[in-house]
Amino acid sequence: MFTTIVNELDLSSRDAFISSFESAMASPTFNAIIQVPLNSTSHHVAIEYAKQAWRELEDLVEEKLGAEVKENDLPRLLGRNIFMLTASKAA
Repeated sequence: MFTTIVNELDLSSRDAFISSFESAMASPTFNAIIQVPLNSTSHHVAIEYAKQAWRELEDLVEEKLGAEVKENDLPRLLGRNIFMLTASKAA
């Protein structure tokens, strides 16, 4: 799960990261993985696995791009992704 997400992301700069995350939102696989924490809240093993993968992504983003990107851009992009997924399912 973590590898699939990271393979879609360009961590060479903040702008590259944001652009690659936004581009990855067009991928059904990327979106499916992003949905795992939302869809597995009733199964503690699955949610723990999803949380661990997300923590690894946060750590990698912070290591490569800094705390500001981790704390501001990553949550914003995740929220945007969830909104887009929800809007597309409602249509």
